[in-house]
Amino acid sequence: MASAIAASAAADRKLRRALSVYDLLGLSLGGIIGSGWLLGVNKAVFVAGPSAIMSWVVGGILVLFVALAWAEVSAMAPRSGAIVRYPFWSHGSYTGFTFGWAYFLTAVSVPPIEVEAVLFGIASVNSSFTSALTTTGTFLGSPVEELTPLGIVFAALLMVVFFFLNYGGIRLLGKTNTYVTVWKLIIPVVTFITLFTLFRTSNFNFPPLTGAPSGSSNFFPLGISAAFYAIPTSGVFFAYLGFRQGLEFGGEAKRPQRDIPIATIGAVLIAVVVYVLLQVAYIGSINWANAGVAPGNWAALATSTWATLPLKYAVAAGSGAWFAFFAAVLLFDSWLSPSGTGWVYLGTSTRTLYGLSIEGYFPRGLHAVHERFRIPWISLLVSLIIGMAFLAPLPSWYVLVGFISSTSALTYVTGGAIVPAFRKFAGGLARPFRLPAPWIFSGLSFVASALVLFWSGFTIMTWVLITVYIAIGLYLVYAAPFKMGMSRGATLALALISFVILGILAYFGPMYANGEATPNTFLWSATSSGPDIAYFVLFGAFTIGMPLILYAMVKPEFKRHISAGFWVPVWTFAFYLLSYFTEFGPTGYPGAVALAFPDGTVIAIFVAAIFFVWAALSAFETDELKAVVAMGGIVKAEDEEEKDLAPGTEVFEAPPA
Repeated sequence: MASAIAASAAADRKLRRALSVYDLLGLSLGGIIGSGWLLGVNKAVFVAGPSAIMSWVVGGILVLFVALAWAEVSAMAPRSGAIVRYPFWSHGSYTGFTFGWAYFLTAVSVPPIEVEAVLFGIASVNSSFTSALTTTGTFLGSPVEELTPLGIVFAALLMVVFFFLNYGGIRLLGKTNTYVTVWKLIIPVVTFITLFTLFRTSNFNFPPLTGAPSGSSNFFPLGISAAFYAIPTSGVFFAYLGFRQGLEFGGEAKRPQRDIPIATIGAVLIAVVVYVLLQVAYIGSINWANAGVAPGNWAALATSTWATLPLKYAVAAGSGAWFAFFAAVLLFDSWLSPSGTGWVYLGTSTRTLYGLSIEGYFPRGLHAVHERFRIPWISLLVSLIIGMAFLAPLPSWYVLVGFISSTSALTYVTGGAIVPAFRKFAGGLARPFRLPAPWIFSGLSFVASALVLFWSGFTIMTWVLITVYIAIGLYLVYAAPFKMGMSRGATLALALISFVILGILAYFGPMYANGEATPNTFLWSATSSGPDIAYFVLFGAFTIGMPLILYAMVKPEFKRHISAGFWVPVWTFAFYLLSYFTEFGPTGYPGAVALAFPDGTVIAIFVAAIFFVWAALSAFETDELKAVVAMGGIVKAEDEEEKDLAPGTEVFEAPPA
């Protein structure tokens, strides 16, 4: 263990400390302002109507709570690949690996999605590009825009460009991204100012259409719950996710303890203001005749002519030279903004693999650092290849945004649990940023993340959990034999069983009945609850039973690494079951909507608070955390002088591996 810790410190020392506070802020804002602002305002409106404004406000507040918790721990011990490394330090290998795998899924799938957004923007230039680059396909019974084989080739080439921007080193990435981010921030601001000149207050006064849910009103034409459902499913939470970039590149910052909190919190606050004003301006500027939609039919905007580039079409509907010119600018930005987010997230997925490898849970070659450019180049190459593999099967931005948002929310709950754990076991480390009332604010961080997962709906939650729990089999294949001393044969047999069970759950879980695009329905008959019960029994037995089996099989000295993560499967199963009986569950089936809004959400808050306390109290003083405390929180880079660090910072000189 000591040699592994020394080796990880030695690898951290090879990273170049080159990022200023402006670079970190640029990385966070560059991650935030991508395809989300271009497409999210329209999807939020057709999901929630004018109450989409509330979706952005509430979503921003929730993300701010999350960011505050991560800002404290990342400033205390800045590391590249931070979000996947801290859970290992506080809760051991099982929890760390589960959340690390989930986080990698979200990070590595963002670049191909952003590349798709770029190609769709290019395809909108004229009909020849449209037919050459895109085609209409189906995903679970719903029509979606997909890339043609030629489009996939161009998308792959664009990802190669992202690769070289990252490969050139952190200085090239940081400075290039900072300049691009200035552009990406100016354009949304000019956009909402322009749209306010087309503002119609009447767009906020349409009564709900016939058949609207109970409790509907002019502001909530699709029901109050729609405003919360829009947060994870329409791109609201997705659009805020980029705040984490400042954390992920923290090990390559010049003054990380001071600059990470400034960049992280500052990026969220700026984004909330910009996004809320954009949403208000977009709603007020909708020209229903130009969009080909009956006034007040918010849901119809999903399939309108405006759906591909809504802000561009909203601006183009104005009369005059400025509107025509700025519509062209927005078309160009539909290529640049997603590209900027794509290359940043390729760097994020790289540092996620680096973090998992450096903690010893993926092959050590993945944390090899290039001697000249000082970046984890093998992890970068692997991230590129895996990202390219997503291109062909990935559907449109509108479909996958809910999955990515909810998976990210699942990983962010750990931040709330880590704050009190680090206060207890690493209380002596310098904290340039300290949360006031840490149990309250870290609890709010945990609950905020949990609510985003809950509001995503039963179907999306199913696919999130099934995909995340692939981690059980991967943990058994790689981590358990090498890190936990388990028999290789036993772990391979258990891994095979876990993959088979996950396949069964995926096949018999929430499906689209008879191939029709009916969300949140089971393949089973609506007249019987028998299959539902059998499915939940198998799901609970697998997710909760597997760590219990691991606990029974590992050597006594490793049991704490398993037991510290028991709260994870119990919490996710409790939320999953609760979702089934709420408005976010499979409506039209036995027991559906037994808990009308907001009752289900209130219960979810109470349940999340209980699991926050369990998660915080489950933390223990791992060997990795002891080493971090001994280092004083900071690892000195090879090319860094002592004077470059914050005054009073202890520096750990790593011994030979």
